[in-house]
Amino acid sequence: MVYRVTLKHAHGKISHEAVMDLVKRLDGNEHAEFRMTEDGIHFQTGDAEAVISHSSGEIVITPGSPSRIRATRIGELLVVPGMIMNAQNKKRNKKATNTATMAMMATLDADPADVHSNLFPDISPEEWEGIRNAMGVDDVQEIISPFASHQPAEARTIELSSSFTIQADHWTPPLTWMGRRGKDAAEYLNYPKGSPQFFVRQLPVDPWTILWDESMKAGGISWD
Repeated sequence: MVYRVTLKHAHGKISHEAVMDLVKRLDGNEHAEFRMTEDGIHFQTGDAEAVISHSSGEIVITPGSPSRIRATRIGELLVVPGMIMNAQNKKRNKKATNTATMAMMATLDADPADVHSNLFPDISPEEWEGIRNAMGVDDVQEIISPFASHQPAEARTIELSSSFTIQADHWTPPLTWMGRRGKDAAEYLNYPKGSPQFFVRQLPVDPWTILWDESMKAGGISWD
């Protein structure tokens, strides 16, 4: 069976953005990447990779890229090659797997299930609390919605409407996410989807830049 870590928590359904935010807080690698795939969130930090899938009350973290995980599943049919691939995959991607797992355990009080019930036995409750504090998580409920933000409460805000604000220190979409092309040839992305935040870039290789101009109040983008 492909190696994976299954975690149970009591917070119900949580957003992709909340999962990525929590992992990024602990990882601390500014070059870490997140991509949405049909298998879940593909997380890469340095040379290590993992896929994070989640449903209501459960998070599953599998080491490796989506293609590597599929190859390991195929290898399992041959038993011995599958065992070797599984072991190599687990070792090579340990950092990504452990980072994602520890982020969920520290903030969501997620409990490893089955054979992983004794993960990280050397970390004391006080040390878990220290990890949580270092991540800047005072109240995890503030992070579990798609509109959650990872910056301090005193961060400057920009008014967009009577009911929404955008914080100056915002969570930027991954470079790999695609938006919609406007008539001005620029590419626009509503992120998180359904929120008042819009980002813009000129080329697919450009980083996303948040829009704070007055035209956004009236939905002033002209689409192609």
